[in-house]
Amino acid sequence: MTKLHGTNVARFSMIISDDFQCRGLGAEIMRHLIQIARDEKLDRIEAIITHDNQAMQHLSQKIGASLVPTGDGMVKAVIDL
Repeated sequence: MTKLHGTNVARFSMIISDDFQCRGLGAEIMRHLIQIARDEKLDRIEAIITHDNQAMQHLSQKIGASLVPTGDGMVKAVIDL
């Protein structure tokens, strides 16, 4: 997670190896990132997700993110804190 310069927003990214997908690892990492962001008093965290990454989009929505198309084939996941 990286705080965006001059804002109270952070951007996150993660890669889960195929061997560890569908085991809840992504959700657990997301819960920790959200808690860290809250502890740091951030306003929101966000990620840019490829349009075809349905698993990450689903996980993002599951943990409370809003999905916003960016217009360039990507989707922004936004979690307001």
